[in-house]
Amino acid sequence: MLKDALLQRLSADNLDDAVRRKQEQFVGLLTEDAALRVLAYENGIPTPRLPVEFFPLSSAQAGSSLSCQVRVLAVFSPKRFQNAERSGRLCKLRVADATFAADLVLWNSDVDAASGIQRNDVLCLKDVFVKIQNPLELHSRLSSEFWVADATESAGANLPLSPVVPRRLAELREGEEADVFARVLDKQSLKEFRRQNKAGYLSKITLSDGATRLAAACWDENAHVAQSLQIGEAVKIEGAVLKNGEINVSWSGRLLPNPANHDLVEMQAAVPKTLAALDASDAPVEVRIDKVLDAQRQHKCRSCGAKSAEKKDVCACGSQDFFSLVYVSLEVSDASGPMRAVLFDAAATELLGAKNTTDLNLLSQLKRDYLVGKTVRLTAYAKESARTGQKELVGKAVLGWMV
Repeated sequence: MLKDALLQRLSADNLDDAVRRKQEQFVGLLTEDAALRVLAYENGIPTPRLPVEFFPLSSAQAGSSLSCQVRVLAVFSPKRFQNAERSGRLCKLRVADATFAADLVLWNSDVDAASGIQRNDVLCLKDVFVKIQNPLELHSRLSSEFWVADATESAGANLPLSPVVPRRLAELREGEEADVFARVLDKQSLKEFRRQNKAGYLSKITLSDGATRLAAACWDENAHVAQSLQIGEAVKIEGAVLKNGEINVSWSGRLLPNPANHDLVEMQAAVPKTLAALDASDAPVEVRIDKVLDAQRQHKCRSCGAKSAEKKDVCACGSQDFFSLVYVSLEVSDASGPMRAVLFDAAATELLGAKNTTDLNLLSQLKRDYLVGKTVRLTAYAKESARTGQKELVGKAVLGWMV
């Protein structure tokens, strides 16, 4: 019994006080048994699942609680919120049974629990709150429980399937939503921007399912998930939408690292190339930094190509069209030999840990002793240097530092 388990950690008087305080916290809405279950959960004590009677979604009444069994039609990307009263996270799911469809909103700690739920799973919901009846909207609360039904629990459930189906990358159609499985071949640095006075995030990754390669633009919470992915790692995208030849993963979709049911066995995780084998194709490399040569932020005229360290209003050629050019040049090596390397823009600033206002040349001098001898993993390609005629590494993204 839960009470016996709690008494191994609390005295009888302390347990009675804890139950009373918990009931007062919920304004008398918790029974003693419910309060004990909450206390057990907070103390890490497993709570046996009680038998549940499920009711159809069509029986839901606003302001009441409901226990039901539903099919997951979609899981949307989690969102963060902050207002004058509170802050936290929420995740919305679209669910349905044979009688009705509903939005299910999960809050804070329940958001993490939803990370393992996939489209078309059968979900058992216990004691969720019916906030709105039409359109039907359910919310999790402290007393709620939810779990993916096992074969026994889902047997006989007459639940509709999602119309969204898995597709190979080559089968994606412009503007049509689908689920895809792929491995990560490359990823770019996280970009932050402002949108309607809020911070937005973008991370671009390159995917392959063994036959086709596509870029994917991952936004906001999905951008942070994309940054955590490793080169060669398997990923499932639910709600992938092809736009202008690129997969778009917005709030209506999500990234699931290392899905259990992918069929990517034939495609091996990407193995880093040696510098000697590096060619004009993007590939991961692992190189030792032997020397930091230079780092600059320059302004270049689009009309004549003139460069200057300071931004000018008007070029000597009369043009007012400038763009910024950021780079860091290095000497690097691996077991196959040395090579000169250059990283541009976001890859350069990430390598140096630079801010937009930083004097890059001064920063490179200050960090030279720290960087030399470190091994870094990059996405890179090789080209012939116009100045020396030698093969040169061009780094596109910093993937991480090797310990």
